[in-house]
Amino acid sequence: MKKIYLFQANEPFSHDVFNGLISELIPGTDVFYEDDMNGSFTADAEYAIELEKNMYSIHKALDVRISILVSHSLGEVTQYCKRSFLDYFPNQCIYLSDFLYKRSSFGDFYYVHYLKTEFEPIDDELIETVGTFLRCGLNGINTAKTLGIHRNTFNYRLNEFIKQTNCDIRDYHNAMVLELYFQFVKRH
Repeated sequence: MKKIYLFQANEPFSHDVFNGLISELIPGTDVFYEDDMNGSFTADAEYAIELEKNMYSIHKALDVRISILVSHSLGEVTQYCKRSFLDYFPNQCIYLSDFLYKRSSFGDFYYVHYLKTEFEPIDDELIETVGTFLRCGLNGINTAKTLGIHRNTFNYRLNEFIKQTNCDIRDYHNAMVLELYFQFVKRH
């Protein structure tokens, strides 16, 4: 499963050094820069752990504070989080869900507006299906039984949700993002 890795530093750094570090850890990865301190790259989800283990080395090699935010998309919620994730998690590689829970623990729920923007356009039937899937512990068979639908119908709806949102909720971190949406929006 592909993830988007957004990075942010507290000051400009050597792009050549960063490119070298990333290509050592994740061969064949193209890094895109927004400016001297921000950018992104796409890689498999499994690399988040490798990046987290190497964040101190990356920090030392670049001689800047740098953080990486792992997300399912480049939507409005990630753009909102990008404004401050370096402040909360310096020199760390963290998931969007972890960042949103941290914001919640500080009483900051403004991100809910952006979650609504991301998930509200989705058809109610799909939202009910994925909400039930979460409540059934990500068990597709139980979800189909609970909804009274055929397993193939469930699979179709789940795949349609993933296609429309790029949020594969079979991934724990993506499921947690969607769970935050359900906790604060109460749509299903």
